[in-house]
Amino acid sequence: MSPNQAPEAVTRRQPSLLYAPLDMRHLKQLTDASGIIQHGHYSIPNRRTGYCVDDNARALLVALEHHRRTLDPESLRLASTYLSFIRYAQISGGQFHNFAAYDQSFLDDVGSEDCQGRAIWALGVASAAGFAPPTITEAANHLFEEAARHIPKLISPRARSYAMLGLEHHIERSDSATPARDLAADHGERMLTLLKRHSAPGWNWFEPVLAYANAILPLGLISAARICEEPKLAEVALSALDFLMEVTIQDGVLQPVGNNGWYRMGRRRARFDQQVIDAADMVLACLAAHRWSWREQYLEAAKTSFEWFFGRNVHGLPLYDPASGGCCDGLTPRGVNQNQGAESIVCYLLAHMAYIPDTM
Repeated sequence: MSPNQAPEAVTRRQPSLLYAPLDMRHLKQLTDASGIIQHGHYSIPNRRTGYCVDDNARALLVALEHHRRTLDPESLRLASTYLSFIRYAQISGGQFHNFAAYDQSFLDDVGSEDCQGRAIWALGVASAAGFAPPTITEAANHLFEEAARHIPKLISPRARSYAMLGLEHHIERSDSATPARDLAADHGERMLTLLKRHSAPGWNWFEPVLAYANAILPLGLISAARICEEPKLAEVALSALDFLMEVTIQDGVLQPVGNNGWYRMGRRRARFDQQVIDAADMVLACLAAHRWSWREQYLEAAKTSFEWFFGRNVHGLPLYDPASGGCCDGLTPRGVNQNQGAESIVCYLLAHMAYIPDTM
């Protein structure tokens, strides 16, 4: 049986919407002394795929939040491991490599813009983590200051949106919020320009295509609105999120745009493969929209998106695996992709931590 196939007996199972407790086992299983390994072969680490900053940055967010909740020293050790990998990947001048082989040799000259944005997000959060020791926060702050110089040069709206998430946290430790406000205002203007350029009747979006990690765009704009205290930006973000919800939540079920073709304006949308990152980002964006507006529709959409992991999806199959504590890599036309890689577990855990209160 290939990782993309679901046994006939499994596909007949009814959705189980019992939320699993927070479980760090699979994150630890994928993590070695260097960092988190990029992919899994079923539930075991696929060491041939090496490491990437994309995953180690988000794993740093998970480890820090787990430490904040539990004061577990093991989580702090994990955070140190991920932060160390990010430091290793930082190039002179502040940018980052992304991909490294298992022998820790880098496979690129410089990482993608998304990689830069995700690193800035994680470092901004880590720099302001008052519950963590200065050995973590000061190291993160040093790396952040080097990396943040490149925010104005970022072109990708996703990369800039990730950077806004980090910037929003970093200003908590800054003496002056003026540079952050300027960066956030510039990001807002750019996003408004993109929306004006690409919007059409029935298409209220920043690009002519719905691709991957779509909900990060309104989420980053909400962060920019908070930073520069501009409600107009948040209302634009909510309007775009409403459009995304209309497209992807159908009959009470989240149906993320599939990565096998995406959804271009005026064309048929791809239903598969549905990716974990899209469900997780919808949870984060809808919760942020609810915190801004207190509109109940966003809390309900966050619930719908979170339950995608537990079987409220087009196949009625859970992606969370209680045997490993891992999360499967997505939904294919035939069922669940049984591989359990780093992006899936870190995105699932970020969604879980955002949606489930500390007390649960």
